[in-house]
Amino acid sequence: MRRIISLFFIYLNLCFAAACDRIEPLKVGDAVWAQWTPQLWYRGRIEAPCARGFKIRFDAQDEKCSPPAELAKDITPTRATLDPGMAVLAPGGPDSYRRAKVIAESGWKYEVEFEDGSRGSFSLKELRLPFAGQP
Repeated sequence: MRRIISLFFIYLNLCFAAACDRIEPLKVGDAVWAQWTPQLWYRGRIEAPCARGFKIRFDAQDEKCSPPAELAKDITPTRATLDPGMAVLAPGGPDSYRRAKVIAESGWKYEVEFEDGSRGSFSLKELRLPFAGQP
């Protein structure tokens, strides 16, 4: 009986973890990081659908129509979602993010390598996951 109860609680924990890691579809009003140039992403908000995806109003008040592949919800990923080799967005300058790849985890920090080969170390709350389509 104890084994059945233990298995049940393990199952519940796995289901809870999976639900927490799910990325909901993008929608009007979502805070996002959107690609402005191939190397720089800036914070903004989805205002409306547009021909290529979503119209983004950046915090600096500029606007751009961006496809979902160039967007990342402004939410902190959970620890369980980040593995070496995963694509992330990491701080790349004042108020901007850049594409990077997780190369290692050390305690509460993640070492990433940017597309230009430079590296940095960031906490989980500093990283974002690029939107990869439907959950």
